[in-house]
Amino acid sequence: MNTWTLAVDASNPQACICLLHQQRLVDAATLAAGQHSRQLTTAIMNMITRHNTPPLGQLAFIAGPGSFTGLRIAAATLNGLNTAWQLPVRHLSSLMVMAARCEYLGPLWVLEDARAGEYFTGCYQQMTTVQADRCVAAAQLPQMPVYTGHQPLPELDATGKYHAPDYSPAQAISRILTTDSGEQKTYAEPHYLQRSQAERMRETQ
Repeated sequence: MNTWTLAVDASNPQACICLLHQQRLVDAATLAAGQHSRQLTTAIMNMITRHNTPPLGQLAFIAGPGSFTGLRIAAATLNGLNTAWQLPVRHLSSLMVMAARCEYLGPLWVLEDARAGEYFTGCYQQMTTVQADRCVAAAQLPQMPVYTGHQPLPELDATGKYHAPDYSPAQAISRILTTDSGEQKTYAEPHYLQRSQAERMRETQ
C-alpha cells in the first residue's frame, strides 16, 4: 500500500503544505499571506522533487471552513495537479485541524471569527466530532467551557477558557491522518459554511 500523502491547508491566511509517509510528517512549508495564487503550485512541486518525487498515494485537502479565496485557490491547484495524478482526495475540516493542534483530552470547542458578526464553530474530542461544524451569529454561540482557535476572542469575555495550540498545523494534520477521519472524494471541494458577500448582496436586492 502506498502511504505517501500530500496535504494542503489554505483555509487561513498562511497556507500550509506538508508531505507525510505512513502518516509521519516528513516535510512542511508555510506560505505567507497573499502568496497562495503565485506560489502554491511551485511550493508543492518543489517539496515533491526535494524528496525524489515519491509516488503519492493520496491527497489531503483541508476543505474549510475558512477563507473563500484560500480554499478556492487550494482546490483549483490540487484539482489541476490531480488531473494527471488521479489520486483520491481526503477532505478534513479546518476546525478539526485546529482542535488537533491542542493536547487536550476533554471536549474542545473551536471558535474562529467568520466576520460579518458570525463565527465558525465545532466541537471535537481526540479527533472525533462531538458537534458538527457550523456558522452562527454571536448570539447563537454555545456555552464553551474550553475553546481554542488561532487567537482568543476577548469580545466574547472568554477569559480563562482559551486553550492555546500545542502543535503546528502540519503536526495536527499528521495526527488526524492516523485516524479514519475525513471523507474521501475524487475532487477537492471547499466546505465554505458561510454565504459569500455576493450571495448576501443578492438577497438585499
